[in-house]
Amino acid sequence: MNTAMSLPAEIWLHIHRLATSDASPMNISLSEQFQYIPITDPLQDVGRFWRNAYSLVLVCRLWSNYAKELLYENIQVDVADFDALYDSLTMFGNARLVRSVRLSNTRFDRNTTVLAICPGLRLVVLSNEGSKSPLRIRDVDTDHEQFGPFHSLTHIYWTEATCNASLLRKVLAMAPNISFLFLTNSTTLPTDVHALPFPESDALQKIKHLSLVPSCSSLNNALLAGMKLQTLTRLTCSASFFAADAESEPDPPPPVFPFVRIVELFGSRSTIPFNAIFLRCPRLQELCYDVWSTILEPEKPHRLLSSIRLHSAVTVVRDWATIKNHFNLLLSPTFATKLQRIVLYNNWYRVVANKEVFSPFRDGLTLLGAQVEFPEGHVR
Repeated sequence: MNTAMSLPAEIWLHIHRLATSDASPMNISLSEQFQYIPITDPLQDVGRFWRNAYSLVLVCRLWSNYAKELLYENIQVDVADFDALYDSLTMFGNARLVRSVRLSNTRFDRNTTVLAICPGLRLVVLSNEGSKSPLRIRDVDTDHEQFGPFHSLTHIYWTEATCNASLLRKVLAMAPNISFLFLTNSTTLPTDVHALPFPESDALQKIKHLSLVPSCSSLNNALLAGMKLQTLTRLTCSASFFAADAESEPDPPPPVFPFVRIVELFGSRSTIPFNAIFLRCPRLQELCYDVWSTILEPEKPHRLLSSIRLHSAVTVVRDWATIKNHFNLLLSPTFATKLQRIVLYNNWYRVVANKEVFSPFRDGLTLLGAQVEFPEGHVR
């Protein structure tokens, strides 16, 4: 123990973070790995993180002092005894330790109170889970609540409803260094037909990863109208975000994403409009989607697309024509000129076991200079 006592506090804190990393909301939000089911709330399982961190507190007095930073790193507003949480944050200076917060769908007075005392936030979440009747919402005029600026805030996960739309825009105005924004519509609380405009702010000009899964066209248009899109390199959305543009002439016209390199499409058995995607993402390098979706062939091949990540949730294949058509498209010279990798996620064993279907596809990719693989390695 004498040797342990001599270790710097930073070493102990790093060890504690490693021990709790698998449940850490901060780690979950910062993950850049491909997730077919999008993360909508990194603090959804924060209770497991707290239990892991508290187990470190019980080891000894030394660890108790260090692990306290973990216990206050992630908090949520909807707790049984909010007054006790507030007193602990203010009276004992623990507000400086808070890095992520899960806001309330109903107690916006508490939301603004917490935001006002936690300037070191890096992650803010307002989830659809736990929404109640709007008649029970206790709101405040956020225009008169002072909080921020949040210079460390980089990630926001937000479920928009009429009652919280203005709060999101004020948080964005106070956070000049946002790099990730997840935005969706509430399914339980009323939402506006016409979304509130987003303020011109530094935050919207620095977003690198935008996730719209799913959200209505009004909200999408309001957000994109305030973005210059020069920094956006990764887009996560449903296929309908592009498919709608392929079927009609929307007003305003769909934007071009000049620097987007990764597009992740979510939704099973949807329509993948390759032509619309290729036109709006001229520098696309990686595309992720469900292989059992309907495909709309592009008019001309994409010149930079090099990687395809295919998800399959099918365990029993009844229609081999769908997969054959898809494989033929990927091998076609009209699809992509620089295709290098096809990565297969989830349930592919039925397809791979069918040598009549899969072997020609794998051999055809080899002739093109490409390879097919699982996330953990090459397909033999």
